Amino acid sequence: MSKINVNTWEPETGTTITAGASGDTLAISADSVTGLNVGSDAAGDVLYHDGTDYTRLAKPGTPADEVLTFATGASAPSWVAAASGGGIAGVQVYDSSSSPYTWTKSTRESATGKTINRILVEVQASGGGGGSTVSGWGGGGGGAGGYAMKLLDVTGIDTCTATVGASVAAATGGAASSFAHASGGVAFTTVSCTGGAKGANGENPGYGNGGTGGSGSDGDLNIEGMNGNEGLGNAQMGGASRFSGAKFTNTGAAMNANANNYGHGGYGASTSGGGLIVVWEIN
Repeated sequence: MSKINVNTWEPETGTTITAGASGDTLAISADSVTGLNVGSDAAGDVLYHDGTDYTRLAKPGTPADEVLTFATGASAPSWVAAASGGGIAGVQVYDSSSSPYTWTKSTRESATGKTINRILVEVQASGGGGGSTVSGWGGGGGGAGGYAMKLLDVTGIDTCTATVGASVAAATGGAASSFAHASGGVAFTTVSCTGGAKGANGENPGYGNGGTGGSGSDGDLNIEGMNGNEGLGNAQMGGASRFSGAKFTNTGAAMNANANNYGHGGYGASTSGGGLIVVWEIN
């Protein structure tokens, strides 16, 4: 049996109370309302209207850092994983030693728990080998390999194939490098670079011409490798790449073992710098 006291309204347990009728306005003139309970309440719960009544949305559990959203066409709000913060989650570096490689996207970055959905890829082809000297007439320096950089959306993509051009011998054209979609998600156009051209051999008489630099394609940024020098005296320098300096000593020594010379054209009668691919993972 329900009863109304002067300051207390105590309905019988289990009773549904209707205050007012349709069209009426219920106004509570008070600074606070305590004891409102909508199911198993807990700190952080959200109260929303489902089209018929007000109902409770429990606070998120695991993982943490979820945000409240209301998707288009939905009838209720929901908790979803927070959007990616755009930080660098990791970096993978591939040289030509074991090419081709399979890049596999990290599903979670352990420090933040956020999904990898973008990568910044740098693709460098190898340089061309330097031309040989003939009867004292120097061969030209090899051209540097081309370079391309691309920001890629890898949402849903599982793997990609990284092919890295190897160092080449004297008087040999440089090898191409590429980064291609392998499986999952939406395929993207392969980011690729051509190797630098070989330096021409010297002739008797005549110095060999330098090789032309390679080029990049389908990147957001494509850079041509520097041309090699003509084989005149000690000026048989190979072209500089994105990952190498322009200086190279007149020794004819192999360059591919030097990380500062990735993609560099070979000095006259020498090998070139091998290619390189760098993948920056962004969450």
